[in-house]
Amino acid sequence: MLHLKRSLILLLILSPQVLAITPRLDRDTPIQIQSDKASFEQLNQQATHEGNVIMTQGAHVLHADKLTVKKDAKGELTVIKAFGGPATFTGNFADDPQPVYATAKIIYYYPDKQLIVLEGMATLDHHQDKFKGPMLSYQIDKQIVSASKQSNERPTITIHPRVSKK
Repeated sequence: MLHLKRSLILLLILSPQVLAITPRLDRDTPIQIQSDKASFEQLNQQATHEGNVIMTQGAHVLHADKLTVKKDAKGELTVIKAFGGPATFTGNFADDPQPVYATAKIIYYYPDKQLIVLEGMATLDHHQDKFKGPMLSYQIDKQIVSASKQSNERPTITIHPRVSKK
């Protein structure tokens, strides 16, 4: 998360139609995880899933080789961390047939913060707009994509104009 302090906030300038499509994820929507192997450490409040991991929450799907789920002392879900070659996230939102599609070596999902952090060869695509870099974050409820330069690798953003239908 320290890398986010150095992030350059890039506000997407999208048509009002696109801005209205991303609802806040419901924290109470159950999360289902399928994997080849699973374990839970009661003392650390951490679950580990390995092998062809598929996590779903409503219309959102996360695929990974390995996934960890961490809870705090109160039993509240704090972070889901997905590892893959790459791990992928697909988010389908109301009133839009085009999903948000993201990939990275590591995907951090913070449900209570409505935040997805993509680390390592990160990409995020929606419609024709494409974001690529060493690290990206997506604030789901505010629709803010942040990108940060790391070492000599700079983020690349491609935004296509949208033709309004009359």
